[in-house]
Amino acid sequence: MKANCVYSEQVKNIALLFQSDSIRMVFCKEAYTHTYDAANFFIVYDAFASFSYALRTYDYVSHLPAPKVVGPANPVVIAPPPPRPGA
Repeated sequence: MKANCVYSEQVKNIALLFQSDSIRMVFCKEAYTHTYDAANFFIVYDAFASFSYALRTYDYVSHLPAPKVVGPANPVVIAPPPPRPGA
């Protein structure tokens, strides 16, 4: 993950796949620096069963600089096909 490539909601949904809060915390700490919408990262804390892990994650990410927002360099635009002659 070299650039911002996930949304906070995606981080939360992926974190929910892990069985323990300790693993969720490790994942979320790493994912924060690759989150496109870091301002919404607060929704990730709902993935934790234990408030203490959510708080530890918050404490960690709140001391990091906000991730630099990186968008696609050349967005792909898919145009509809041209109309068929006589159609």
